[in-house]
Amino acid sequence: MKYIIIDSGRLETLDFSEVPHHTKETVRRSLNGLKAVIKFYVKPSFVTDDVTVYTKEQMLEIVSGSEWTQEIDI
Repeated sequence: MKYIIIDSGRLETLDFSEVPHHTKETVRRSLNGLKAVIKFYVKPSFVTDDVTVYTKEQMLEIVSGSEWTQEIDI
């Protein structure tokens, strides 16, 4: 599986039939809601050469950061 990060504003224009795991309501978003993660097996037409494609391991490291995951005090 591969992953990309896009601006959340682009969600309105995506063809979600190309990424069957998602709808615009179910994508993972950054805490501030400005970015979203899209995952896919086959590269969708909206993924251009200027978009960074991440592996699962890379994406897990990214979303474990403070921009994506809120720390909880115990």
